[in-house]
Amino acid sequence: MSKQCHPHQAATAFSHDSTLVLALELSGKSWEVGAVVPGVARRPRRRLSARDMAGLMKAIARWQAEASRAGKSVRRVAVTYEAGRDGFWIARHLQGEGIEVQVMHPASVPVARRSRRVKTDRIDLEMLLRSFLAWLRGEPGACSMVAIPSEAEEDLRRPGRERERLVSERVQLENRIESLLCTHGIVGFKPRLIKAMEKLEGLRSFSGRRLPEKTMAEVARLMARHRLVSDQIKEIEAERDQVMQVVSPDRAERMIQLLAHIVGLGVETATLLVREMFCCSFRDRRAVASFAGLTGTPFNSGAMAREQGISKSGNARVRRIMMQLAWRWLRFQPDSALARWFRRTHQRCQGAHSQDHDRRARPQAAGRPVALCRDRRSAGRRPLRCCLRRMSATQATKRPSEIGKRPSLPKPVTNLGGREGRLRLWLQDAAVKIGPALPGSHRPFANGASWHGRQRPPYTSLQADRPGQKGAAQDG
Repeated sequence: MSKQCHPHQAATAFSHDSTLVLALELSGKSWEVGAVVPGVARRPRRRLSARDMAGLMKAIARWQAEASRAGKSVRRVAVTYEAGRDGFWIARHLQGEGIEVQVMHPASVPVARRSRRVKTDRIDLEMLLRSFLAWLRGEPGACSMVAIPSEAEEDLRRPGRERERLVSERVQLENRIESLLCTHGIVGFKPRLIKAMEKLEGLRSFSGRRLPEKTMAEVARLMARHRLVSDQIKEIEAERDQVMQVVSPDRAERMIQLLAHIVGLGVETATLLVREMFCCSFRDRRAVASFAGLTGTPFNSGAMAREQGISKSGNARVRRIMMQLAWRWLRFQPDSALARWFRRTHQRCQGAHSQDHDRRARPQAAGRPVALCRDRRSAGRRPLRCCLRRMSATQATKRPSEIGKRPSLPKPVTNLGGREGRLRLWLQDAAVKIGPALPGSHRPFANGASWHGRQRPPYTSLQADRPGQKGAAQDG
Protein backbone atom coordinates (compact mmCIF):
# COMPACT_ATOMS: atom_id res chain seq x y z
CA MET A 1 0.00 0.00 0.00
CA SER A 2 1.25 3.47 -0.82
CA LYS A 3 2.18 5.83 1.96
CA GLN A 4 -0.29 8.48 2.97
CA CYS A 5 -0.09 11.38 0.54
CA HIS A 6 -0.46 14.98 1.66
CA PRO A 7 -1.34 16.69 -1.64
CA HIS A 8 -1.67 20.23 -0.25
CA GLN A 9 1.26 20.50 2.15
CA ALA A 10 4.90 19.43 2.34
CA ALA A 11 5.96 16.93 4.99
CA THR A 12 9.34 18.66 5.55
CA ALA A 13 10.00 22.29 6.47
CA PHE A 14 11.43 24.30 3.58
CA SER A 15 14.76 26.14 3.82
CA HIS A 16 15.95 28.36 0.96
CA ASP A 17 19.60 28.12 2.00
CA SER A 18 19.84 24.31 1.89
CA THR A 19 17.26 23.16 -0.69
CA LEU A 20 17.87 22.85 -4.42
CA VAL A 21 14.48 23.13 -6.16
CA LEU A 22 14.00 21.86 -9.72
CA ALA A 23 11.08 21.75 -12.13
CA LEU A 24 10.79 19.66 -15.31
CA GLU A 25 8.71 20.65 -18.34
CA LEU A 26 8.34 17.38 -20.25
CA SER A 27 7.62 16.82 -23.93
CA GLY A 28 8.16 14.07 -26.45
CA LYS A 29 11.29 15.64 -28.02
CA SER A 30 13.04 17.56 -25.24
CA TRP A 31 12.90 18.44 -21.56
CA GLU A 32 13.22 21.91 -20.05
CA VAL A 33 14.83 21.95 -16.59
CA GLY A 34 14.72 25.00 -14.32
CA ALA A 35 16.21 25.38 -10.86
CA VAL A 36 16.36 27.64 -7.84
CA VAL A 37 19.93 27.34 -6.52
CA PRO A 38 20.72 28.42 -2.92
CA GLY A 39 22.94 31.48 -2.86
CA VAL A 40 22.43 32.24 -6.58
CA ALA A 41 20.19 35.11 -7.63
CA ARG A 42 19.54 33.90 -11.16
CA ARG A 43 17.39 30.91 -12.03
CA PRO A 44 19.37 28.66 -14.39
CA ARG A 45 17.68 26.64 -17.11
CA ARG A 46 18.83 23.79 -19.32
CA ARG A 47 17.40 21.93 -22.28
CA LEU A 48 17.89 18.15 -22.28
CA SER A 49 16.97 15.38 -24.63
CA ALA A 50 13.85 13.47 -23.68
CA ARG A 51 14.50 10.69 -21.15
CA ASP A 52 18.11 11.85 -20.61
CA MET A 53 18.35 10.94 -16.94
CA ALA A 54 22.16 10.97 -16.98
CA GLY A 55 22.15 14.57 -18.23
CA LEU A 56 19.64 15.50 -15.52
CA MET A 57 21.87 14.04 -12.79
CA LYS A 58 24.88 15.94 -14.20
CA ALA A 59 22.88 19.20 -14.12
CA ILE A 60 21.89 18.56 -10.49
CA ALA A 61 25.54 17.91 -9.56
CA ARG A 62 26.64 21.10 -11.38
CA TRP A 63 24.09 23.23 -9.54
CA GLN A 64 25.08 21.68 -6.22
CA ALA A 65 28.69 22.64 -6.89
CA GLU A 66 27.58 26.16 -7.83
CA ALA A 67 25.73 26.48 -4.52
CA SER A 68 28.86 25.30 -2.67
CA ARG A 69 30.93 28.00 -4.37
CA ALA A 70 28.34 30.56 -3.19
CA GLY A 71 28.86 29.38 0.41
CA LYS A 72 25.69 27.26 0.70
CA SER A 73 25.45 23.56 1.48
CA VAL A 74 22.69 21.64 -0.37
CA ARG A 75 21.20 19.04 1.95
CA ARG A 76 17.92 18.55 0.11
CA VAL A 77 17.02 18.25 -3.58
CA ALA A 78 13.32 18.56 -4.50
CA VAL A 79 12.07 17.91 -8.05
CA THR A 80 8.60 18.32 -9.52
CA TYR A 81 6.89 17.78 -12.84
CA GLU A 82 3.32 17.55 -14.08
CA ALA A 83 1.56 14.20 -14.19
CA GLY A 84 0.88 13.15 -17.75
CA ARG A 85 1.99 10.89 -20.56
CA ASP A 86 5.34 9.92 -19.03
CA GLY A 87 3.69 8.47 -15.94
CA PHE A 88 5.68 7.86 -12.76
CA TRP A 89 8.83 6.13 -13.96
CA ILE A 90 10.78 9.39 -13.70
CA ALA A 91 9.72 9.83 -10.08
CA ARG A 92 10.62 6.26 -9.17
CA HIS A 93 14.03 6.55 -10.84
CA LEU A 94 14.88 9.80 -9.05
CA GLN A 95 13.66 8.43 -5.73
CA GLY A 96 16.03 5.52 -6.22
CA GLU A 97 18.82 8.10 -6.49
CA GLY A 98 17.81 9.60 -3.13
CA ILE A 99 16.06 12.68 -4.57
CA GLU A 100 12.70 13.94 -3.30
CA VAL A 101 10.12 13.98 -6.11
CA GLN A 102 6.63 15.47 -6.15
CA VAL A 103 4.31 14.90 -9.12
CA MET A 104 2.04 17.91 -9.57
CA HIS A 105 -1.62 17.64 -10.51
CA PRO A 106 -1.96 19.49 -13.86
CA ALA A 107 -5.42 20.87 -13.10
CA SER A 108 -4.18 22.46 -9.85
CA VAL A 109 -1.59 24.71 -11.53
CA PRO A 110 -2.95 28.30 -11.80
CA VAL A 111 -2.95 29.73 -15.34
CA ALA A 112 -3.81 33.09 -16.86
CA ARG A 113 -7.52 33.58 -17.57
CA ARG A 114 -7.13 35.79 -20.63
CA SER A 115 -8.95 34.73 -23.77
CA ARG A 116 -5.60 34.48 -25.57
CA ARG A 117 -2.75 33.67 -23.22
CA VAL A 118 0.87 33.22 -24.20
CA LYS A 119 2.07 29.63 -23.74
CA THR A 120 5.69 28.57 -24.12
CA ASP A 121 7.88 25.99 -22.40
CA ARG A 122 9.78 28.78 -20.64
CA ILE A 123 6.59 30.35 -19.24
CA ASP A 124 5.26 26.95 -18.16
CA LEU A 125 8.57 26.15 -16.45
CA GLU A 126 8.51 29.42 -14.47
CA MET A 127 4.91 28.76 -13.48
CA LEU A 128 5.81 25.26 -12.25
CA LEU A 129 8.69 26.67 -10.19
CA ARG A 130 6.51 29.37 -8.62
CA SER A 131 3.76 26.89 -7.74
CA PHE A 132 6.23 24.35 -6.36
CA LEU A 133 8.00 26.95 -4.20
CA ALA A 134 4.65 28.10 -2.80
CA TRP A 135 3.73 24.47 -2.04
CA LEU A 136 7.04 23.86 -0.29
CA ARG A 137 6.51 26.97 1.85
CA GLY A 138 3.11 25.61 2.88
CA GLU A 139 0.94 28.25 1.21
CA PRO A 140 -2.69 27.02 1.05
CA GLY A 141 -4.21 26.51 -2.37
CA ALA A 142 -0.91 26.80 -4.23
CA CYS A 143 -1.23 23.43 -5.99
CA SER A 144 -1.79 19.77 -5.18
CA MET A 145 0.36 16.69 -5.64
CA VAL A 146 -0.40 13.19 -6.86
CA ALA A 147 0.44 10.04 -4.91
CA ILE A 148 3.24 8.10 -6.60
CA PRO A 149 2.27 4.41 -6.92
CA SER A 150 4.75 1.57 -7.05
CA GLU A 151 5.35 -0.37 -10.23
CA ALA A 152 3.52 -3.40 -8.80
CA GLU A 153 0.46 -1.30 -7.91
CA GLU A 154 0.34 0.16 -11.41
CA ASP A 155 0.62 -3.32 -12.94
CA LEU A 156 -2.31 -4.61 -10.86
CA ARG A 157 -4.50 -1.84 -12.30
CA ARG A 158 -3.84 -2.81 -15.91
CA PRO A 159 -6.43 -5.64 -16.24
CA GLY A 160 -9.31 -3.50 -15.00
CA ARG A 161 -8.40 -0.58 -17.23
CA GLU A 162 -7.87 -2.87 -20.22
CA ARG A 163 -11.28 -4.45 -19.64
CA GLU A 164 -12.86 -0.99 -19.55
CA ARG A 165 -11.33 -0.12 -22.92
CA LEU A 166 -12.32 -3.48 -24.43
CA VAL A 167 -15.92 -3.12 -23.25
CA SER A 168 -16.07 0.34 -24.82
CA GLU A 169 -14.58 -1.01 -28.05
CA ARG A 170 -17.11 -3.85 -28.13
CA VAL A 171 -20.01 -1.42 -27.72
CA GLN A 172 -18.61 0.67 -30.59
CA LEU A 173 -18.44 -2.42 -32.82
CA GLU A 174 -22.01 -3.39 -31.93
CA ASN A 175 -23.26 0.11 -32.69
CA ARG A 176 -21.43 0.07 -36.02
CA ILE A 177 -22.96 -3.29 -36.97
CA GLU A 178 -26.42 -2.07 -35.95
CA SER A 179 -26.00 1.09 -38.05
CA LEU A 180 -24.93 -0.85 -41.15
CA LEU A 181 -27.85 -3.27 -40.88
CA CYS A 182 -30.30 -0.46 -40.16
CA THR A 183 -29.48 1.14 -43.54
CA HIS A 184 -31.04 -1.98 -45.13
CA GLY A 185 -34.08 -2.11 -42.84
CA ILE A 186 -32.73 -4.82 -40.50
CA VAL A 187 -33.10 -4.42 -36.74
CA GLY A 188 -32.84 -6.69 -33.72
CA PHE A 189 -29.57 -8.45 -34.65
CA LYS A 190 -27.53 -9.39 -31.54
CA PRO A 191 -23.80 -9.89 -32.20
CA ARG A 192 -23.18 -11.44 -28.75
CA LEU A 193 -25.17 -14.59 -29.51
CA ILE A 194 -23.22 -17.82 -29.97
CA LYS A 195 -24.83 -18.45 -33.37
CA ALA A 196 -24.63 -14.83 -34.48
CA MET A 197 -22.65 -15.67 -37.66
CA GLU A 198 -25.24 -18.25 -38.70
CA LYS A 199 -28.02 -15.75 -38.18
CA LEU A 200 -26.05 -13.16 -40.13
CA GLU A 201 -26.03 -15.38 -43.23
CA GLY A 202 -29.80 -15.64 -43.07
CA LEU A 203 -30.52 -11.92 -42.78
CA ARG A 204 -32.57 -10.31 -45.50
CA SER A 205 -33.14 -6.65 -46.25
CA PHE A 206 -36.54 -4.99 -46.03
CA SER A 207 -37.17 -5.87 -49.68
CA GLY A 208 -36.37 -9.55 -49.05
CA ARG A 209 -32.98 -9.64 -50.81
CA ARG A 210 -29.62 -10.67 -49.42
CA LEU A 211 -27.26 -8.03 -48.15
CA PRO A 212 -24.88 -6.52 -50.74
CA GLU A 213 -21.52 -8.24 -51.06
CA LYS A 214 -19.39 -5.37 -49.74
CA THR A 215 -21.74 -4.73 -46.82
CA MET A 216 -21.74 -8.40 -45.85
CA ALA A 217 -17.93 -8.48 -46.00
CA GLU A 218 -17.66 -5.41 -43.77
CA VAL A 219 -20.12 -6.83 -41.24
CA ALA A 220 -18.20 -10.14 -41.23
CA ARG A 221 -14.95 -8.30 -40.45
CA LEU A 222 -16.68 -6.37 -37.68
CA MET A 223 -18.02 -9.64 -36.27
CA ALA A 224 -14.52 -11.16 -36.30
CA ARG A 225 -13.19 -8.19 -34.34
CA HIS A 226 -16.20 -8.48 -32.00
CA ARG A 227 -15.42 -12.13 -31.27
CA LEU A 228 -11.77 -11.32 -30.61
CA VAL A 229 -12.66 -8.52 -28.18
CA SER A 230 -15.24 -10.71 -26.43
CA ASP A 231 -12.70 -13.51 -25.99
CA GLN A 232 -10.19 -11.08 -24.50
CA ILE A 233 -12.82 -9.75 -22.07
CA LYS A 234 -13.67 -13.30 -20.97
CA GLU A 235 -9.98 -14.02 -20.43
CA ILE A 236 -9.54 -10.95 -18.25
CA GLU A 237 -12.71 -11.71 -16.26
CA ALA A 238 -11.66 -15.34 -15.69
CA GLU A 239 -8.33 -14.15 -14.31
CA ARG A 240 -10.12 -11.56 -12.17
CA ASP A 241 -12.52 -14.12 -10.66
CA GLN A 242 -9.65 -16.34 -9.53
CA VAL A 243 -9.09 -14.01 -6.59
CA MET A 244 -12.20 -15.46 -4.94
CA GLN A 245 -10.58 -18.91 -4.86
CA VAL A 246 -7.24 -17.85 -3.36
CA VAL A 247 -6.60 -19.81 -0.17
CA SER A 248 -3.86 -17.56 1.24
CA PRO A 249 -4.71 -14.05 0.01
CA ASP A 250 -2.71 -10.94 0.69
CA ARG A 251 -4.26 -7.82 2.20
CA ALA A 252 -5.71 -6.51 -1.09
CA GLU A 253 -7.10 -9.90 -2.14
CA ARG A 254 -8.68 -10.37 1.31
CA MET A 255 -10.38 -6.98 0.96
CA ILE A 256 -11.77 -8.01 -2.44
CA GLN A 257 -13.11 -11.27 -1.02
CA LEU A 258 -14.82 -9.48 1.87
CA LEU A 259 -16.33 -6.70 -0.25
CA ALA A 260 -17.70 -9.20 -2.77
CA HIS A 261 -19.90 -10.72 -0.03
CA ILE A 262 -21.99 -7.53 0.16
CA VAL A 263 -25.17 -7.79 -1.88
CA GLY A 264 -25.07 -5.32 -4.76
CA LEU A 265 -21.27 -5.16 -4.83
CA GLY A 266 -19.68 -7.74 -7.11
CA VAL A 267 -16.19 -8.89 -7.96
CA GLU A 268 -15.58 -6.22 -10.63
CA THR A 269 -16.65 -3.38 -8.34
CA ALA A 270 -14.65 -4.74 -5.41
CA THR A 271 -11.55 -5.23 -7.55
CA LEU A 272 -11.71 -1.74 -9.02
CA LEU A 273 -12.23 -0.09 -5.63
CA VAL A 274 -9.36 -1.98 -4.02
CA ARG A 275 -6.88 -1.56 -6.88
CA GLU A 276 -7.72 2.06 -7.70
CA MET A 277 -8.59 3.57 -4.31
CA PHE A 278 -8.06 1.33 -1.30
CA CYS A 279 -4.38 0.88 -2.21
CA CYS A 280 -3.82 4.48 -1.06
CA SER A 281 -4.03 5.99 2.41
CA PHE A 282 -6.21 9.05 2.97
CA ARG A 283 -6.34 11.63 5.70
CA ASP A 284 -10.12 11.52 6.19
CA ARG A 285 -13.40 11.06 4.31
CA ARG A 286 -13.11 14.40 2.58
CA ALA A 287 -9.82 13.26 1.09
CA VAL A 288 -11.54 10.13 -0.22
CA ALA A 289 -14.34 12.20 -1.80
CA SER A 290 -11.80 14.60 -3.30
CA PHE A 291 -9.84 11.69 -4.78
CA ALA A 292 -12.98 10.49 -6.60
CA GLY A 293 -14.16 13.98 -7.57
CA LEU A 294 -17.31 13.72 -5.44
CA THR A 295 -16.90 16.95 -3.48
CA GLY A 296 -19.44 19.72 -3.87
CA THR A 297 -18.90 22.93 -5.85
CA PRO A 298 -20.94 25.71 -4.24
CA PHE A 299 -21.32 29.04 -6.02
CA ASN A 300 -21.88 31.68 -3.35
CA SER A 301 -21.46 35.37 -4.15
CA GLY A 302 -23.42 38.05 -2.33
CA ALA A 303 -27.09 37.12 -2.36
CA MET A 304 -26.51 34.33 -4.89
CA ALA A 305 -26.15 30.85 -3.43
CA ARG A 306 -26.46 27.69 -5.47
CA GLU A 307 -24.86 24.29 -5.83
CA GLN A 308 -23.20 23.37 -9.13
CA GLY A 309 -23.03 19.62 -8.48
CA ILE A 310 -20.00 17.45 -7.89
CA SER A 311 -16.56 18.64 -8.97
CA LYS A 312 -15.67 15.66 -11.23
CA SER A 313 -12.00 16.53 -10.86
CA GLY A 314 -10.75 13.23 -9.42
CA ASN A 315 -10.35 9.65 -10.58
CA ALA A 316 -13.07 9.16 -13.19
CA ARG A 317 -13.05 5.35 -12.89
CA VAL A 318 -13.60 5.42 -9.13
CA ARG A 319 -16.26 8.13 -9.50
CA ARG A 320 -18.24 6.12 -12.05
CA ILE A 321 -18.14 2.93 -10.05
CA MET A 322 -19.11 4.70 -6.81
CA MET A 323 -22.07 6.42 -8.47
CA GLN A 324 -23.21 3.08 -9.91
CA LEU A 325 -22.74 1.50 -6.49
CA ALA A 326 -24.84 4.26 -4.93
CA TRP A 327 -27.81 3.46 -7.17
CA ARG A 328 -27.32 -0.30 -6.70
CA TRP A 329 -27.29 0.25 -2.94
CA LEU A 330 -30.77 1.76 -3.19
CA ARG A 331 -31.92 -1.22 -5.23
CA PHE A 332 -30.34 -4.15 -3.38
CA GLN A 333 -30.13 -2.65 0.13
CA PRO A 334 -33.52 -0.86 0.37
CA ASP A 335 -33.93 -1.51 4.11
CA SER A 336 -30.48 -0.40 5.20
CA ALA A 337 -30.09 2.66 7.40
CA LEU A 338 -28.18 4.48 4.67
CA ALA A 339 -30.93 3.94 2.07
CA ARG A 340 -33.63 5.00 4.56
CA TRP A 341 -31.66 8.14 5.41
CA PHE A 342 -31.33 8.97 1.72
CA ARG A 343 -35.07 8.57 1.04
CA ARG A 344 -35.92 10.59 4.12
CA THR A 345 -33.52 13.41 3.16
CA HIS A 346 -34.52 13.55 -0.50
CA GLN A 347 -38.29 13.04 -0.33
CA ARG A 348 -38.87 15.76 -2.91
CA CYS A 349 -36.69 13.95 -5.47
CA GLN A 350 -38.62 10.71 -5.84
CA GLY A 351 -38.08 8.87 -9.10
CA ALA A 352 -35.10 8.66 -11.37
CA HIS A 353 -35.92 11.59 -13.68
CA SER A 354 -38.70 13.59 -12.05
CA GLN A 355 -36.26 15.97 -10.38
CA ASP A 356 -34.98 17.17 -13.75
CA HIS A 357 -38.29 18.99 -14.33
CA ASP A 358 -37.66 21.21 -11.34
CA ARG A 359 -34.65 23.44 -11.81
CA ARG A 360 -34.31 24.07 -8.10
CA ALA A 361 -33.96 20.30 -7.46
CA ARG A 362 -31.05 19.79 -9.86
CA PRO A 363 -28.35 20.38 -7.23
CA GLN A 364 -29.99 17.71 -5.09
CA ALA A 365 -30.14 15.37 -8.07
CA ALA A 366 -26.44 15.90 -8.72
CA GLY A 367 -25.64 15.23 -5.08
CA ARG A 368 -27.69 12.03 -4.73
CA PRO A 369 -24.81 9.63 -5.47
CA VAL A 370 -22.54 11.68 -3.22
CA ALA A 371 -24.99 11.40 -0.35
CA LEU A 372 -24.90 7.61 -0.58
CA CYS A 373 -21.10 7.48 -0.59
CA ARG A 374 -20.90 8.81 2.96
CA ASP A 375 -22.89 8.01 6.10
CA ARG A 376 -23.28 11.51 7.58
CA ARG A 377 -20.62 10.63 10.16
CA SER A 378 -22.97 8.11 11.77
CA ALA A 379 -20.70 5.08 11.48
CA GLY A 380 -19.26 5.68 14.92
CA ARG A 381 -22.64 6.00 16.63
CA ARG A 382 -24.71 3.12 15.25
CA PRO A 383 -24.05 -0.12 13.37
CA LEU A 384 -23.90 0.00 9.58
CA ARG A 385 -26.44 -2.62 8.53
CA CYS A 386 -26.25 -4.24 5.13
CA CYS A 387 -27.25 -7.47 3.44
CA LEU A 388 -24.53 -10.09 2.83
CA ARG A 389 -24.44 -12.93 0.32
CA ARG A 390 -24.76 -16.40 1.67
CA MET A 391 -21.59 -18.47 1.62
CA SER A 392 -21.36 -21.89 0.12
CA ALA A 393 -21.63 -24.90 2.39
CA THR A 394 -17.89 -25.61 2.15
CA GLN A 395 -17.02 -22.04 3.17
CA ALA A 396 -19.52 -22.07 6.03
CA THR A 397 -17.89 -25.18 7.58
CA LYS A 398 -14.33 -23.83 7.29
CA ARG A 399 -12.52 -22.10 10.10
CA PRO A 400 -11.31 -18.52 9.58
CA SER A 401 -7.74 -19.82 9.29
CA GLU A 402 -8.82 -21.95 6.31
CA ILE A 403 -10.65 -19.08 4.57
CA GLY A 404 -7.90 -16.74 3.49
CA LYS A 405 -5.62 -17.91 6.39
CA ARG A 406 -7.28 -15.59 8.89
CA PRO A 407 -5.60 -15.15 12.31
CA SER A 408 -7.24 -16.14 15.59
CA LEU A 409 -7.89 -12.48 16.41
CA PRO A 410 -9.07 -11.07 13.07
CA LYS A 411 -7.90 -7.61 12.08
CA PRO A 412 -10.32 -4.98 10.79
CA VAL A 413 -10.90 -4.80 7.04
CA THR A 414 -10.19 -1.10 6.75
CA ASN A 415 -9.64 1.91 8.97
CA LEU A 416 -12.33 4.53 8.72
CA GLY A 417 -10.13 7.02 10.56
CA GLY A 418 -9.75 8.37 14.12
CA ARG A 419 -13.14 9.06 15.66
CA GLU A 420 -15.10 7.03 13.17
CA GLY A 421 -13.69 3.78 14.53
CA ARG A 422 -13.04 0.70 12.45
CA LEU A 423 -15.38 -1.28 10.20
CA ARG A 424 -15.23 -4.94 11.13
CA LEU A 425 -16.53 -7.88 9.15
CA TRP A 426 -15.54 -11.43 10.11
CA LEU A 427 -16.03 -14.36 7.78
CA GLN A 428 -16.56 -16.69 10.72
CA ASP A 429 -19.50 -14.75 12.15
CA ALA A 430 -20.96 -14.26 8.66
CA ALA A 431 -20.71 -17.98 7.92
CA VAL A 432 -22.34 -19.00 11.20
CA LYS A 433 -25.12 -16.42 11.29
CA ILE A 434 -26.04 -16.40 7.60
CA GLY A 435 -26.04 -20.17 7.20
CA PRO A 436 -25.66 -22.40 4.14
CA ALA A 437 -25.94 -21.09 0.60
CA LEU A 438 -29.13 -20.89 -1.36
CA PRO A 439 -29.26 -23.07 -4.52
CA GLY A 440 -27.34 -21.37 -7.30
CA SER A 441 -26.22 -18.43 -5.15
CA HIS A 442 -22.52 -19.28 -5.03
CA ARG A 443 -21.64 -18.21 -8.56
CA PRO A 444 -19.41 -15.13 -8.89
CA PHE A 445 -21.20 -12.05 -10.20
CA ALA A 446 -19.55 -9.13 -11.96
CA ASN A 447 -21.58 -6.21 -10.62
CA GLY A 448 -25.07 -7.28 -9.59
CA ALA A 449 -26.39 -9.19 -6.61
CA SER A 450 -26.18 -12.98 -6.29
CA TRP A 451 -29.75 -13.46 -5.13
CA HIS A 452 -32.98 -13.19 -7.06
CA GLY A 453 -36.64 -13.67 -6.34
CA ARG A 454 -38.70 -12.84 -3.28
CA GLN A 455 -36.52 -14.41 -0.62
CA ARG A 456 -33.70 -12.19 0.65
CA PRO A 457 -30.75 -13.14 2.83
CA PRO A 458 -30.92 -12.06 6.46
CA TYR A 459 -29.34 -8.81 7.56
CA THR A 460 -26.00 -8.62 9.30
CA SER A 461 -24.68 -5.57 11.10
CA LEU A 462 -21.25 -4.28 10.23
CA GLN A 463 -20.34 -2.71 13.55
CA ALA A 464 -18.16 0.39 13.20
CA ASP A 465 -16.98 0.50 16.78
CA ARG A 466 -14.92 3.19 18.42
CA PRO A 467 -11.47 2.44 19.83
CA GLY A 468 -11.79 0.54 23.09
CA GLN A 469 -15.34 -0.58 22.34
CA LYS A 470 -15.96 -4.25 21.57
CA GLY A 471 -18.02 -4.96 18.46
CA ALA A 472 -18.61 -7.74 16.00
CA ALA A 473 -21.02 -8.83 13.32
CA GLN A 474 -24.44 -9.13 14.92
CA ASP A 475 -27.54 -10.83 13.65
CA GLY A 476 -30.15 -8.30 12.55
